[in-house]
Amino acid sequence: MLHPEADEELAEAVRYYAQIEVELGIRFYREMERLLRAVCASPQRFHKFDPPPVDTSAPSSPTPSFMWGRPTTFGASQSTT
Repeated sequence: MLHPEADEELAEAVRYYAQIEVELGIRFYREMERLLRAVCASPQRFHKFDPPPVDTSAPSSPTPSFMWGRPTTFGASQSTT
């Protein structure tokens, strides 16, 4: 269901939280699983994240800077409309 890179990032996050406390890793995994099922079951209820375009003409820097939209447009935030 996830892109391979996203799947690995999720696995890394689960490991990170499990190192803090095993139960925390389990709870995090279960919540992500619940959220992904909800998105798949009803994708129209969630905002789609569209990252801003990258300015390839700008000089490169070690840390890219982005202008983000409203926080509710990030990831799979639930729509309130």
